[in-house]
Amino acid sequence: MFAKLAEWLKQSGDKTFHLHRLNIGPRLTFCFVLIILAMLLGNFVLLWQFHLARTQADILSGVDQELIAVLQAHASLLSFYERLDALAHSENTGQLVKEVEALRNAILQDSRHSRDALSRLPPEVQLDPALLPTLLSIQDSLPAELEAIAALAKSNEWEAVRLRLAKQVRPLESRSSGLVENIDREVAEERAQAVLNIGQAQRRILLILPITAALTLLFAAFLGSAITRSITQPLRRLMEGSAALAEGDFSHRVPAAGKDEIARLGSVFNDMVVRLQELYRELQRREAYLAEAQKLSHTGSFGWDVSSGELTWSRETFRIFEYEPTDKVTIDLVVQRTHPEDRLAVQQLIERVSRERTEWDFEHRLLMPDGSIKYLRVVGHPSRDASGSFEFVGAVTDITERKRGEEALRRSEGYLAEAQKLTRSGSWAWDVRTRAVFWSQEIFRIYEFDPEKIQATWPNFLERVHPEDRPAVEQRAKMESTQKELVNSEADFRIVLPDGRIKHLHTIAHPVMEDSGEITEVVGTVMDVTEQREARAALERSEGYLAEAQRLTRTGSWALNVRTRDLFWSQEMFRILDYPATMKPSMAHFFERVHPEDRLLVEQRAKSESTRTGWVDSGVDYRIVLPNGTIRHLHSVAHPVANESGEITEVVGTTIDVTEHHEARAALETAFDEIRTLKDELQKENIVLREEIDRSSMFEEIVGASPVLQKVLSRVSKVAPTDSSVLITGETGTGKELVARAIHRRSNRSSRAFVSVNCAAIPRDLIASELFGHEKGAFTGATQRRLGRFELAGGGTIFLDEVGELPAETQIALLRVLQEHEFDRVGGTRSIQTDVRVIAATNRDLLAAIAAGAFRSDLFYRLNVFPIEMPPLRQRREDIPLLVQYFIDRFARKAGKSIHGLNKKTLDLLQSYAWPGNIRELQNVIERSVILCESENFSVDGSWISRQPPPTEPKSPLDFSAKLAAQEKEMIEAALQEAEGQVFGPSGAAAKLGMPRSTLESKIRSLQIDKNRFKP
Repeated sequence: MFAKLAEWLKQSGDKTFHLHRLNIGPRLTFCFVLIILAMLLGNFVLLWQFHLARTQADILSGVDQELIAVLQAHASLLSFYERLDALAHSENTGQLVKEVEALRNAILQDSRHSRDALSRLPPEVQLDPALLPTLLSIQDSLPAELEAIAALAKSNEWEAVRLRLAKQVRPLESRSSGLVENIDREVAEERAQAVLNIGQAQRRILLILPITAALTLLFAAFLGSAITRSITQPLRRLMEGSAALAEGDFSHRVPAAGKDEIARLGSVFNDMVVRLQELYRELQRREAYLAEAQKLSHTGSFGWDVSSGELTWSRETFRIFEYEPTDKVTIDLVVQRTHPEDRLAVQQLIERVSRERTEWDFEHRLLMPDGSIKYLRVVGHPSRDASGSFEFVGAVTDITERKRGEEALRRSEGYLAEAQKLTRSGSWAWDVRTRAVFWSQEIFRIYEFDPEKIQATWPNFLERVHPEDRPAVEQRAKMESTQKELVNSEADFRIVLPDGRIKHLHTIAHPVMEDSGEITEVVGTVMDVTEQREARAALERSEGYLAEAQRLTRTGSWALNVRTRDLFWSQEMFRILDYPATMKPSMAHFFERVHPEDRLLVEQRAKSESTRTGWVDSGVDYRIVLPNGTIRHLHSVAHPVANESGEITEVVGTTIDVTEHHEARAALETAFDEIRTLKDELQKENIVLREEIDRSSMFEEIVGASPVLQKVLSRVSKVAPTDSSVLITGETGTGKELVARAIHRRSNRSSRAFVSVNCAAIPRDLIASELFGHEKGAFTGATQRRLGRFELAGGGTIFLDEVGELPAETQIALLRVLQEHEFDRVGGTRSIQTDVRVIAATNRDLLAAIAAGAFRSDLFYRLNVFPIEMPPLRQRREDIPLLVQYFIDRFARKAGKSIHGLNKKTLDLLQSYAWPGNIRELQNVIERSVILCESENFSVDGSWISRQPPPTEPKSPLDFSAKLAAQEKEMIEAALQEAEGQVFGPSGAAAKLGMPRSTLESKIRSLQIDKNRFKP
């Protein structure tokens, strides 16, 4: 530049000399020289200003290059972080390991580019001392972080990978973001200073130009104007471009014609705009990819400033919550959309993370305006930006489809498990290589294993297999695991359960092969076919029983196909018609055997059965003639079978050989005629005998006329027509069974059975079977069903003698009969209704037995509806002569003797005796005397009868009734005391005593019991 200036001065000196030679005045020459000097000085100043402008342009270009280098490093780090974050969330180990090398090379290449770009900056650009070390530390630490992340990914520690990204890599990106902001701020300051310096230079140039223009006239003006335009116009456009760039407008360009510094500055500016525009487009493209990825994955992002409460949502978050992007997002909007059942949990989560500032991973539901429900998974973690402000960032994922799929899967698994349970079919899988076995829950139930205690293994399976079937099962398993073709195999085997039960199973196996043809797995099902096997066996037994029953009953079955005229015969049909069983039966064979006189009838009946439209069974009797001439009488019953249209397709029926019945009926008809004649004669004799019995004694064998006996007979006459239970008490031998029979004969049940049971004569373990019967197999020795005495006495009367000897469990069953009129056979499963009148008798003091706990009070009250006490013989001595005469006549006729006399001495002897055995003892003495009597005069050996004084008379019936009432009152008061004065209800006295409430209330009134004094 100084050489050019010297050359220009030289040229000017030459011009001055030339002008001087043109006779120009000295002053003018001086002025001209002065003007030349001024021009030179002005040019020097202008050149110096140009130098300053060029220096500022170089500085501006350098800081722009610095900004571009930092932006490139930041963009590279951002891309690196986003790629790693995407791989970490996808949890794809293979992909991450595969891209590790590419990411490391990209990091190293970006590091070299950044260093090269910063090293090429002009010396006038003062770099931030922390810039290059910061970039180098960030880029040098990234490969190590990449190796650590790859190691964690290989060990499937994805939570640690994401945590390392958030804790280690994300802060590096924040540091680079801070560098970008610092460099951008410095560039803005440098650009502003350069523009200011250029503006000052412009003003100085504008000040110098008028002066030099006045001195240099048009040349200086032209030169100054050209120089000004060549400098100010590019600078103005450069400033306009800088302003547009600051506003984000990348369309502005600065003319860069020529090779001067302004042109270079314009070229650098245009290059920077292009690169910034590319970076901006790259950011927009990445944001579009991120938005599309969020839309496809139904995942939105958000930011939450806890201090201000402001939320920032991505577009996908707005779509998930179904809000407009123009809505102002607040926490209240989130709570408003939350399902009411989850709202409290969400509010508690917001309060907790706001207070503790911790990460969260939470699932809840949204209730949308249309009533639909969405399931969300919200993940967030705390973060601080470069300025130090605290906020939460996270993601919101719509997991509705996943939840519905899980629910559908659970329902499907539940349906499958229920279907397997209903069909008793379990599924299994066997890994041929590892020998691992999988069982469904139904298989555990089939094998009766506890899935919490027993694992599904091959040895556990073989342990249950029946020893006889185990070799075949092992052989089948070996064949299934080695076969070369996909062939399903089926097998039946048995298993033995721990309690000895045997189950029959049916299994179907299917091998699973790889592409190489090697079997890797065998899957299949196991079905419990025990019931089918038992049903089949029962069916076979039933068919055998049916064939045997047909043979025994001489009944054959047959079926005729109306369309094809095919005929089916059972084995018995062949025997009845005397045909070989190997022959194929036909209608011609059948009609060949029919008697000629009956053939037309049978043919007409067969034709009508095959064309009849109604479902009516038909029967026909006919004869057949066998080849040996024997005639058999048959009875056939036919039943038509029609299809859905009502057309008869088949006729089925049975044929019974009734030859013996026919012959027996003929013999019976003859016998019936004879019986009918005898019946008339017997009926007449029966009427005569009944009249004679009624005349002789009203009560058959009850002999006597004493007042106490007449009182008993009076009570018998009153209770006999009713169905009330009767309890007969008295000493042994007083005739309690005779009174029971008298009650039965004068009741409405006299035409039905009278069944007498001596409860003391039957063993205690057999009394229930004797009374109520038993089923086959109910106990050892029960080889067949037996009907009990209550069933035999159905509609009649049962007399329970010595009822006080019944065991406690039989008393309960008897109480049920009296209350519910039903009972169960021993070993039976269904209740049997009964209509029987119960008359009981005992010589025991039942009240004492109740007090001792040997007899139930509720049973006593059921039996003691109508008590009758039989007086002992010592209380009815006036009846002894009648009884003696009655027994003498009875036993004399039986012995074939004629005894007519009875002296007074013998009668006095009999009347003076106390008769502790009562009438039974008297009967035995008379029978013995009749046997030994050799004359017509009756006598008794005095040594047979003791003359001891009679025992003390027992208390009168009034004393017994008073004692009974006192004990009854005592029992009722004890029950009221226990029930705290409550009569009815589950815990009342009536329930404790086993009697109806009305009965207890009546007894309380009759016994004058104050029930209120027992109330608390």
